[in-house]
This record gives sequence, structure tokens and C-alpha cells, in this order.
Amino acid sequence: SLTANPISLVTTATITGINNGIGTFNLSIPSPAGITGTVAVVPDLGSAGANLPWLQYAWPTNTSNTTGQLIDNPSAIAIFGISAGPEQIIYENEVFD
Repeated sequence: SLTANPISLVTTATITGINNGIGTFNLSIPSPAGITGTVAVVPDLGSAGANLPWLQYAWPTNTSNTTGQLIDNPSAIAIFGISAGPEQIIYENEVFD
């Protein structure tokens, strides 16, 4: 799922070439042009979605999963219109748990 902030930010997700859990995920350039904001990205990896349950986990961001079952989808935040640092890198984030 995609949740935009502000709600007027419009982008589309495209997933291609999924093979053995490897593929490409793209977000389109947001509209209207020049808008800044964020999009929360949560792929549905369960049987009702992409059916890739081996990519699910008991992610620490889901505090409602108190059973430790590996049923949570990963999530990420895409940021548009904010840039700092070298021109070649718009945004980079690494999380190690």
C-alpha cells in the first residue's frame, strides 16, 4: 500500500521481474510537479498479495505483533522534494537491527 503525506501527493508503484524474491520496485515521479512530501510503502507479501511469505518477519515497528510470528510486511518511507548532500544521492538510509 502507498500512503501519501500530503494526501495531494500522487505517485504510482511498479513492481517488475519478481523471480526468487528478486525484482525491481519503482515509484513514479510525484505529481503535481514540485510537490514535497513522503510516501509510506508497505508491500503485501501475504497470500492475498504477492505471495512471498518468506520475506515477512516480526518487524520491530509493528508493536501489535506480540506473538513473534513472522507475519509482518516490511515498510519504508520514500521522501520526495528534499535533497541534501551530493547530487548523485538524493536520499540514503540504512537500518541495522
